[in-house]
Amino acid sequence: MVGFTTFQHVDARLQQIMRTKKPFGRISVIVLGDFNQLRPVGDKYIFQFNNSYNALVDNPLWSLFELFELTEIMRQKDDKSFAIALSNIAKGTMTLEDINLLKSNAEVDAYNTKVLASLNTEGATANAYDFCVGDGLASIKEKVLSNVKNLKTTETYGLPLKIDLKVGAKYMMTVNSDTEDGLVNGACGKLVMIDYGKLQKTNETVPCRIWIKFNEEKTGRKARANFHNVMRNRNIDTSLTPIEPIIRQINTKSTNFKVERKQFPIVPCEAMTIYKSQGGTYEKVVVNLKKGTTRSELYVACSRSTKASGLYLIG
Repeated sequence: MVGFTTFQHVDARLQQIMRTKKPFGRISVIVLGDFNQLRPVGDKYIFQFNNSYNALVDNPLWSLFELFELTEIMRQKDDKSFAIALSNIAKGTMTLEDINLLKSNAEVDAYNTKVLASLNTEGATANAYDFCVGDGLASIKEKVLSNVKNLKTTETYGLPLKIDLKVGAKYMMTVNSDTEDGLVNGACGKLVMIDYGKLQKTNETVPCRIWIKFNEEKTGRKARANFHNVMRNRNIDTSLTPIEPIIRQINTKSTNFKVERKQFPIVPCEAMTIYKSQGGTYEKVVVNLKKGTTRSELYVACSRSTKASGLYLIG
């Protein structure tokens, strides 16, 4: 999702690459999107000014584009009345005839924990391994590592401090580990198998690889090909994709140390926030309205479902 600031950065970078001051380096640009969806987190829509000063001095990039409106809805193409109702939600013109995505991360976490606890299947805990890179006092190093443990997953590049793994549960990728292979933030699937290994320092047995059956068959195709011999020798289902821990650098206030985290790039997704659902298509959707939603949130949540018969509202 591209906001005003990112849009400006794309323009500036293309000008640098193409060595010209012309917008977007004189490269043709096509942007696609839904005007009724939620704005980017921490930014404005690309067609809005970032502040009042921009409106006075800037020639807005958005004015360079010509709008072509697509009039055929594909996600709900088999349920026209539902498609019309969704359009009315977006415009705030619901008629009498028109009349489990969760709003907050806290609700999502609580629901996911509840579902995982109810599963009577093989389970394990994957703890993140944080380590410091750089020179400095040991006491400062310990403080930096301690502070990192209190960061939210959104502040650790999608790598959680702890992940409860349960065979049979649904999980979602939180990092773009291989864009070409479809292993991107938001890809969902079911955990089928857990591989274990031993830590060199402590000899502790920990999860070292997980096998996920993704909702989309094409997701992880290259990863499966790379593990073809392993899968054949162990008689592993060829539809399963191996996922291993990755390493990402975490921003800290320390100037002497850089912190890196090693963890599986996944989180449970028996439920997800409305923001996370954008771009997804599901046969069945439950929308939790207990704490209320904005019109844009309601539109995004409901429009994930392909048919009205697959949409359930609670609250």
